[in-house]
Amino acid sequence: MLSIKKYYELLDDNNDNLLNIYQVVQNEYFTNKQLLHQWTLNEYSNATGYFSFRKIFAISIGFYSTLNYIFGFNMYTNNQLNIQRSIGNINPLYLKLQYDSNKQEENIYLTPNIDTFINCFGKMGPLTGTILATLTALAQPKHQIAEYLKIFYKEDIHIKQPKLTQKECVDLAEDIAHQLETKLNQFTNFDVSKTIVSQLVQKSTDINQLLRLNPLYYP
Repeated sequence: MLSIKKYYELLDDNNDNLLNIYQVVQNEYFTNKQLLHQWTLNEYSNATGYFSFRKIFAISIGFYSTLNYIFGFNMYTNNQLNIQRSIGNINPLYLKLQYDSNKQEENIYLTPNIDTFINCFGKMGPLTGTILATLTALAQPKHQIAEYLKIFYKEDIHIKQPKLTQKECVDLAEDIAHQLETKLNQFTNFDVSKTIVSQLVQKSTDINQLLRLNPLYYP
């Protein structure tokens, strides 16, 4: 468990020292960028097991990164990720929904250990393929994702913000659903989707993005 209190104490209003905090966390706790790779090698003695685990792991990362990117479902916090050792599936213990579109992530993140583990072939193959397939499927009008989520949003907002009136809950749910629909409409064109996803994956290891992660995020 990281003693991260000191990192939060270093934060300032302008977030000017985020890079320093990120580098300290990396240098103090995660100097070995091969850690996940080495653990998998020790866990799986044969090539089939290793590559199967890595493939499923990359697919899972791609799927949940897409949920975070589109819906604001945040899974990256302390001890909230369960990796199934048998097959490599990632199961968040729970997903936190971010309603404020201004605070939702517009990126996906691959920290040094994850990036090293799935490598360039994993990023070009199962990771990119999963993100692209998920976004393209969600964007299909026949699925009416935004309409279904309105019901969920309304109930969830009512529970989490009981001071709001019924009308305010409905209006907020409608606004969130509209923003979601606008975002999904970008992915109705496959060629445009490929370009956007390619850019997301390319920027996923950019340190200027990674430094904005919660210090509790485990690389």
